[in-house]
Amino acid sequence: MFDNQLAARLVQLRKDRQLSLQQLAQQSGISTATLSRIENAATSPTASQLNSLCNAFGITLSQLMYAAEAGAIRLLRSDKMMHWTDPETGYQRRLLCPPTPGFVMELLEIRLPPGADIQYDKPPIAGLEQHIVLHQGNLHLTIEQQTYQLGRGDSLGFKVYGSTRFVNPGDKECIYILAVAKP
Repeated sequence: MFDNQLAARLVQLRKDRQLSLQQLAQQSGISTATLSRIENAATSPTASQLNSLCNAFGITLSQLMYAAEAGAIRLLRSDKMMHWTDPETGYQRRLLCPPTPGFVMELLEIRLPPGADIQYDKPPIAGLEQHIVLHQGNLHLTIEQQTYQLGRGDSLGFKVYGSTRFVNPGDKECIYILAVAKP
């Protein structure tokens, strides 16, 4: 069901910006055929594709995903938290505190399966502030050319301007909390 809501939100964002599929394909680097399948909910987009679309629209992934849900909520029950899984890598994302009008921070729980390797060429918004607290497992995070190795309980705060890579080098699931704020 959420794939249909996400597809509808992507169509609305494209139309709000008066972009054709071809123009969005050029801006996002995703083929028009794939964009069409995503917008028709015929396929679920990958994390990389969603990041490219967010970059083209100038929004964060959390903003995109939360906007696909109806209404701003102050209290969010556990069973109502939006959850998304990347069909390519098994990477899971759960919105703990979604983007809400009047607030600048988003809070997410991220789960990376063993061996997961997620790469982004650029952030959806330059200067995006992120704070990670590792709850379980190990995480190798590369920000541009610098790699940080995080273990349970470690935290890392940074602003994203270039490429990032998130790798779970372990043999068990990596779980971390991610706080995100727009610049």
